[in-house]
Amino acid sequence: MRQVRKLAILAHPEKPRARKAAEEATELCREMDIEAVGNLKAENLDAVLAFGGDGFFVHTANGLAEANLQIPLAGVDFGKLGFLTRIDPLKVGECLENLGVGNYFVTERNRLKMECLRDGELFVVGQALNDVYIERTTVRTITFNVAIKNQEPFARRADGGLVATKTGSTAYNRSLGGPILTDERNFVVKIMNSTEIDDKNTFVISSDQMV
Repeated sequence: MRQVRKLAILAHPEKPRARKAAEEATELCREMDIEAVGNLKAENLDAVLAFGGDGFFVHTANGLAEANLQIPLAGVDFGKLGFLTRIDPLKVGECLENLGVGNYFVTERNRLKMECLRDGELFVVGQALNDVYIERTTVRTITFNVAIKNQEPFARRADGGLVATKTGSTAYNRSLGGPILTDERNFVVKIMNSTEIDDKNTFVISSDQMV
C-alpha cells in the first residue's frame, strides 16, 4: 500500500483521553517524518486517524464524504463497543510505523445516498456510512409507501423506517432486532413497530437495489 506521508489526526472533542492520545500521536509522527495535521482541509492527505468511539468514526467518515476525499480511515478505540474503532490505544505507535512504510490493508465499505423530495422537488441530499432513519413526528403512526427495485410496492403503517449498510447493521438496526450483515454488498430495510406482522417488515437487499 501507499506510504503515508501526510496524516490527519482527529480526536473526539469531549473525550480528554482521546485528545491526549492524539497529541502524543502527533509527536510520534514528527519523529517518524510523517506530517500530522488536525483537520480534513489540508491538501494531499494520505490517510486519517480518528481517536474516539464508533460514533466519532462515523462522523469522521461523513466528513470525508462531504470533502469528497477517498482516502483510508482508521479508528483508535476510546469508545464502548469498538465495532469500527479497531486500534488499541496502546498500539498507536506500531500503527503509525506501519502506515509510514505502507504496511496496512484497506477494506472498502458501502455508503447510502439519500434524496428527500417535497412536492416532487429535491430539497435534501445526504450520504450515510451507517443508516438512514425516518420517524414519525406525531403521536399517530404514519403510512410508509415502500418501493424496492424488482419487488412489488407495498404500504405499512408504522412508527418509522430504517435502511442500514453492513457497517450500520451492528448499530441501531441491531437494537431493533434486525439482522447483522456479513456481506458488504447487502443492505437492511427495516419497518419499525408496524401495525402488521408479516415478512414485509424486514428485508435484506443488494446494493444495486433502490428503496
